[in-house]
Formats: sequence, structure tokens, C-alpha cells
Amino acid sequence: MSRRLGAVAVLVLVVAGLAGPAAGAQTTTVPGRGRMTFVAQSPWVASGGDFLVRVHVDRPTGASNLEFAMTVFPAVATRSEFGETLAGRMGDTALVTLQPVALATLRPETNGDVILDIPIRDPALPRDPARVLLPPRDGVYPVRVELRDRLAGSVVDRFVTHLLHTPEVHATPKLGVSLVFPVHAPPALQPDGSRQLPDGDTLAAMAQGVEAVRATPFTLAPTPETVAALSASTDPKARALMASLRGVAADRLTLAGTYVPANLTGLAAVGLEGEVASQIGRGAATLVDTIGARLDSRTWVAEEALDQRTVDALAGRGYDRVLAAEPLLTPVADQKLTITRPFVLAGRQTRVQAVALDGGLAAHFDASANQALAAYQLLADLAVIYLDRPGDDQRRGVAAMAPRDWRPSRQFLDVVTNGLALSPIIEPISLDTLFGAIPSARDDAGANLVRRPAPPVQTSLAEVATDLGETRRNLGSLGSVLGPNNPTSAVIEEPLLVAESTDLKARRQRDAYVASAERQIQGQLDAIEMPEGRSFTLTARTGEIPVTFKNNTGKPVHVIVKIESDKLDFPAGTVQELELTRLNTTQRFPVVARASGAFPIRITLESPDGHLVVGRARITVRSTAASGASLVVAMGAATFLAVWWGRNAMKGRRAKGLVPDG
Repeated sequence: MSRRLGAVAVLVLVVAGLAGPAAGAQTTTVPGRGRMTFVAQSPWVASGGDFLVRVHVDRPTGASNLEFAMTVFPAVATRSEFGETLAGRMGDTALVTLQPVALATLRPETNGDVILDIPIRDPALPRDPARVLLPPRDGVYPVRVELRDRLAGSVVDRFVTHLLHTPEVHATPKLGVSLVFPVHAPPALQPDGSRQLPDGDTLAAMAQGVEAVRATPFTLAPTPETVAALSASTDPKARALMASLRGVAADRLTLAGTYVPANLTGLAAVGLEGEVASQIGRGAATLVDTIGARLDSRTWVAEEALDQRTVDALAGRGYDRVLAAEPLLTPVADQKLTITRPFVLAGRQTRVQAVALDGGLAAHFDASANQALAAYQLLADLAVIYLDRPGDDQRRGVAAMAPRDWRPSRQFLDVVTNGLALSPIIEPISLDTLFGAIPSARDDAGANLVRRPAPPVQTSLAEVATDLGETRRNLGSLGSVLGPNNPTSAVIEEPLLVAESTDLKARRQRDAYVASAERQIQGQLDAIEMPEGRSFTLTARTGEIPVTFKNNTGKPVHVIVKIESDKLDFPAGTVQELELTRLNTTQRFPVVARASGAFPIRITLESPDGHLVVGRARITVRSTAASGASLVVAMGAATFLAVWWGRNAMKGRRAKGLVPDG
């Protein structure tokens, strides 16, 4: 009796904080006949303990004919066999088939839950026919629980869970597990500049998840774009999530990453190496500025793609530890067991430590599943990995990352954290422990195991690479106009970075963000106005033409002005640098007219780097002053006329006898 009460106490500890029944995870349901929902179970059962399963039953009227049937199957031998049991495939041979228990004989709790009990026999004690005798070895035993209609002879509902039997004395090190939890939402920034965060329930779940992780050495990997949107939001639940993030960031290192999930290998492959630096730099700065994160500057998570050039690039940035999704790595020949130690990841010129992110463990983070059951299945999967080498006297460890689209569940995390705290064979560890305290994996020759990235698959980034590259150049040129570290460039850069997110699957989505950045760049250029269609009159050969430039950007801008004309000379030169610090700035350009008449002046404003044309204008100059050549001609004509008139006058006077003949 005391053993059973102890087991019940453990069960109460495990399910503390659960908010009612979880979502169903059943595989077969007869409509209108009742429904059974898994709630909790004993996480670990020692020799002589009780395996308790808490379920909730929605009973139809007159359900006195319902009963529970439980079947224990032989312990799984491999992870692939364990995977089969998750799909309900346990084989035909049962280890123990328990007598059915009528639902009516079980006293329901206030909320309708009932507790099913499989008592386990202690081989050291006298035989007890009421208890199930299991082999005296650690094992993961599939247990099928069915809700049956006794009269109809049909299965109303069922699920499969696992009895984690740990009767042995454990003198060897526990298996370490390091979990990485993202805080992520699809891009909040929209092409029109608005931001759309997830609904309040999702934000609240994220905050609960962050707080649950806070009690463990696990690691958070917030998406910087998501955090930036949370920081800008006035929603109370967004603010609560930010408070939780700041609290965790103050306690431990936070994983840095790209501003949005991005394929660094794909960016480099299409000639956008500069975007890699922009993604990493903006991501790190955002986490530091918004939540005060102390960044783990050594560990990089590779989820999207990986090649040897990327390994070299990461090493060049100081990342000497890589968590790589298993499909991104070349398989190890004849590898039958899960690799539970760090290995060497080879680039072209560098080598770094690496650990494969276990996809099987990550699969248990399933938002559509019963969260409590999925959490216990995660514990069972870890137990199977431990039992691959139960007598290993050296430490081992594995890592997994929850999918970015997984909605954090306090229920799931409570089961995992409490289950690990009670486990005799599994322990939660930090990334520093995983990489620093666990010996390296060895190959058959006894040398450090070396793995290489698998050939990367082609990405859709090639479709928009040209537009991305051109917009980035335009943004850089705008930066030369607005000056270094100006906030406007950072605002315009954001949609450009979001366009590279792997959350975007269609080209039209990427195009919309690139177009948004281009519109904002053009909007800044359009805010710098030039005179158009004006005319000036020169009354002398030389003079000054006043030209007024209008700066509506609200900030100082630097531009290059170029002037040219076919009939005017510019003694001060045709190219000048201008700094427009006020709303209106008038610049005077000295000119020399080579002729009289009306002449156009063409004015071009460019960015200091010469890449962008800020604007163009055309003004007219009218010159009424005679040129030097015209004066010479006029004076010559006047002299000729004076001589001609003088001679004609003398001849007339002689003809009249007024002047004697010479």
C-alpha cells in the first residue's frame, strides 16, 4: 500500500499545473460511444512500483458497459522499433494482457479523470499474483490502453504509451539531453510596413514556455525579427513575453542567429555573401538591444542548409561549435545506433566541433498531438537512446531543437522538465556541457569521427537574387546620401532581410518585400526636390546662377551636383559636393556666357558613390550681354561706316566749291 501511495504522489507531482485534459491523441474512435483522453502517467517505474495512467473519459448516457483493457508488449530493442510503436504497430505477441477493468468500478475524480494501475512486481519479494512480473532489466515497454464497449465487443477509443521500467542500479553516467527552444513567429513585418504578431493565446503560450524552460539548463533561440516586433508592440501579452525573454536572457547565454531564418549557404551560392553578414549582424544587434541578451558567440544552429564553404565562413566569425540538422550531414557508414557524442565537422579549410540535432526527438514537438502524451513519448525515446549503450562508463549526450512552428505548451514542458528531474538515466544539460564535458565520438580506427556537410539542395533564392542584389546596392547608396549609421537605412533594410526568410515559400512573397524596400528608397530620394523649368537672365558675360534645393527628409543629406551646358562655362567646375542641412539650401554657380541667347542648363543630383541618381532638373539662362566677338565686329562696322561717311561728306563739299581741291 505504501508503494502505491508513493507512486500516486509522483503522479501528482508530474501533472501539477496541468490545465485540464489535453487534446486527444487517439487513433480510433466510435462516434457517440465515448471518448478517452490521456492526461498523465508515472514517468519512471522502479522494481516493485506502480505504473499509473490518468485518463479523462467523456461518457455518453448509459455508459455502464464501457471498460478499460490494457496490454503490455515486449520492450523495444531499437529506435526504429520504437517508432513503429508510436504508430500503434507492436507486433502480435503481447507480454502481459491485463484483465479488463469496468469504468463503473473506478471512482472518478472531480473533473472526471480516472487512474488506471499496472502494479509491477519486485523479484526480490515473495510472489504476488496481483503484480506484473517484468524482466529485471531496464526497458521501454509499449502499453496499449483501450476503451471498449463490452456488450458491442468493439473498441471505442485507444492510445499507446510507454512504461519506462528502470529496476537496475545505475552506476554509469546518465544520458545528457540538451534542448533548444525557439521563440519564433512567421514574419511580423508586412510589405506595407505594418506588423502582425500571433494571436494573444499563442503569445501567452510562448511566455509560459519560456518560463518553463527557465528552470532547466536548456537554451533559447529567439528569432530577432519576432523579438523586434514584440518590442514594438503595446499588446499586454507581447509585453509579458518580452519580460520573460529578458528574464531568461539575464540568467544565461542566448543563441544568436540570423535576423530571420535564412539559408546562408543558398545566399552565398547566388552571389549574396554580403547578405550573410547583414543577417548575422542585424540578428545579434537586435537581441542585444531588445532583451539585453548575452549571446553565445561560439555556437551556431544550422537548420536550413550547410556546405563546407559555410563551415569555413562560420569558423571565420568565431563559431567553432555547430548544431546541425542530421539531414544536412553525410551519413556515417554502417551507423546503426544514435551518435551520442560530439564529432568533427570538416569545412574546406577549417574544422569545428558539431553535434547532430536529432530529428526523431524533434518530432515529438507536435502541436497537433496530445501534448502530455507527446512529452512522455519524448522521455521514452530518450530512454531508448540510453539503452543503446546502458553500460557505457563515459558521458554521452544528444541535442534536439523544437520546430520553429511548434506552439510552446506549458503542459508539454512541465512533463519533460519534471520527468527529467525524476529520471535515473537521463539528465538535462547545457550546450557548454554537451560540447565541453562529453568525449568526442570515435571512428572504427579510434580517431575522432569526422563528418562533412551533405550536398545542399537548390533554393528558390536564385529567382530573386538579382533584385535583392540591386536593391541592396541602392540601399548602400542611399546610406552614402543620409550618412553612416542613419536610422532610415536600418528601417529600409528590414523588409530586404525579411525577403530572405525561409518562411516565405513563394517568389511573389519575396518580391513584395523587395519592392517595399525599393519604394522606401525612392521615397527618400523623392523627398529631395530640385528646381524645374525656371529661367534666369544674364545682363553681363559673367554672373551667378542661384539654384535652390529642397530637403524634405528631415535630416542632413550629402549629394553630388553635376551641371552642364553647351553655351555656358562654369569657372568653379561642373561637379560640386553639397550638404543639404536645411529645408531649403541655395547654391550659387558662377557662369560665363559664350554667346547671347537662351541656353539650357542640365542639373543632376547623385549619391556620393555615384550609383543613384537623386534627381534631374533643367533650367534656362538668357544672356543679353554681347560677346567679345560681337563687339569686335560691331566696332569694325562702326569704324567702316564712319570712314565711309567721312569720305562721302568731303566729296560733297568739293563739288559745291566749299573745299578747295587738294
